[in-house]
Amino acid sequence: MRTCNAPRLLSSFTEFESITELPKKMKTCGYMWEKRIGKIRVQLHVRRTLQNSNVIIVTSRTYSRHIFFCTLLDFAIDDSLLPPLVLPHICQTLWYAKNETRSSADLACQTGSSTFMSLMSTPKLKFIFSFSALYSLKNRMSARRLFAIGNMVVPTEHALNEAIQVAPLVLSDDVKRQKIVQKLARLQFSASTVRKIQDVFVSEMNKGIHQQPSSLQMENTYVPELLDGTEEGLYLALDLGGTNFRILLLELAHGTPIREKVKKYHISSDLRVGSGIRLFDYLAECVSDFVIAHGLQDVELPLGFTFSFPMIQHSLDIGILVTWTKTFNCPDVVNEDAVKLLREALDRRGDTKVKVMAILNDTTGTLVQGSTLDHDTAIGLILGTGSNACYLERADRVEHWETERHGEREVIIDIEWGAFGDNGVLDFIKTDYDRENDANSLIVNSFTFEKYISGKYLGEIVRVVLAKLTKEGLLFIGDHTPGSLLVPGNLTTDLISDIEQDSVDGGDSNTKEILMKFGIVPDEEDIKIVQYVCEVVSNRAALLVSICLAVLLKRIDKKNVTIAVDGSLYKHHPRLETWIKQYIPLLAPDHKFKMIHAEDGSGKGAALVAAIAQRLHERLG
Repeated sequence: MRTCNAPRLLSSFTEFESITELPKKMKTCGYMWEKRIGKIRVQLHVRRTLQNSNVIIVTSRTYSRHIFFCTLLDFAIDDSLLPPLVLPHICQTLWYAKNETRSSADLACQTGSSTFMSLMSTPKLKFIFSFSALYSLKNRMSARRLFAIGNMVVPTEHALNEAIQVAPLVLSDDVKRQKIVQKLARLQFSASTVRKIQDVFVSEMNKGIHQQPSSLQMENTYVPELLDGTEEGLYLALDLGGTNFRILLLELAHGTPIREKVKKYHISSDLRVGSGIRLFDYLAECVSDFVIAHGLQDVELPLGFTFSFPMIQHSLDIGILVTWTKTFNCPDVVNEDAVKLLREALDRRGDTKVKVMAILNDTTGTLVQGSTLDHDTAIGLILGTGSNACYLERADRVEHWETERHGEREVIIDIEWGAFGDNGVLDFIKTDYDRENDANSLIVNSFTFEKYISGKYLGEIVRVVLAKLTKEGLLFIGDHTPGSLLVPGNLTTDLISDIEQDSVDGGDSNTKEILMKFGIVPDEEDIKIVQYVCEVVSNRAALLVSICLAVLLKRIDKKNVTIAVDGSLYKHHPRLETWIKQYIPLLAPDHKFKMIHAEDGSGKGAALVAAIAQRLHERLG
């Protein structure tokens, strides 16, 4: 019998029809996994029945007579699929039985397991498990049935349902509590809804990558590789995305940033809404002033241009503006190449040797910046006022490629997931609160996914929920009139983060202070309700991000993947990171990942992309 060292995890369990006849129908398929847990050696044997179901037998060598049965449906046994490591119901039973003597009937009843078919007899089990991470009261995991042997965790559908729910609301008035919970029920997902969102995201990605109609742009950034350690010298970045923009000078040695200089510039309102030529002439003037101030006017300086507006890329240095957003509206720039406009403006001055090498957005810059911190970085994530993600895709999967190929193996794909669902594919999770939030936004029926998860909108969703609960007599009853809390836009996401900090700390000082600023004198139950609403809305955002990141991990399918993250929401919300790290293993259980904070992707990242572009230019000519 062969011993397997890296079991594959599966979670599709079913009941075996006739457990009493099981011993007569077994034949060995030749796979076994063995693991020491404390002083106990546990073996997993995989056997196939005549009915083409698979039965997992777990035997403790020390207690060899005590055999546990659990069945698994549709498990193909071959050289590529190794036996599963995790047997949820068995592990749960061991937890209940730890240091106790119980009958099999008692155990089956306590676990509530219909698939826990038989327990020959139960000794006084003294298995040594480390359940601290799974059953932590602080993380409210004690009631969530996650099951593990060794270091791997796989939830059943029931366990996933429980794991993704927030802490229950506790009020003295149970009727009121039930009404509030019911009104917020659609903001919390079932396991089946989570799976459906996953499927829709995969479908939209596949359509986008094959240039079929999709709410995901899946834009080819034409960045085919990351830093290789040979990059040396000085590189510029121009970061344009708001009323202020930055110019950054970055010095690299062996592909590592060693020194930087940054200066911020303001763009007046008349430049933001006027002629495109005037805007780009001003950008060129600032670049020139910055370069000359550092005495570099005679030095060839490659520049990476972070252009944080919707665009279509035709190459690494061609980006066509689709539409202006934020406070910009220069009509003659729409459908024009932003790189060409900047180059022409620099040429009109002719007083520097700046070369615009690449155009990108902040998400791509974050991935590249992350790669300098961890070479396993393959996903870039922005979770701030807005949200987006990019990832390293296999080049042979990408159909949109307008430049000559040179044997590229990978390329960064900009998903533009803020628009995920703009075509209606996510309408099944849209609530009345989301519809009102959308109606209050500047661009209605656009950026659907961003309105579920980003810092620009979470506060408004919470405000809408609180306003509705107040109108229905479930919140701020009596003299506690919410006043300005009913005005759209008045409750910002940074305040939600402060309220969430109270929930983490088990306090209420931030919540009280915030509500009193709105003229509200809350009672104890008002505070509980407000904190509950903030948790539900924040948790939904974390779960949606986790669902999509889990899909990306599966798609990349590498042994280890690092996710580089930047953005004010991720940085300042006290629980988003924890939730995301908790949910991804449930949704992509056999994929190892870690998350790192990669600050300033729009600045440093742009300069790094300029270095990559310069290296490619020198190599390919």
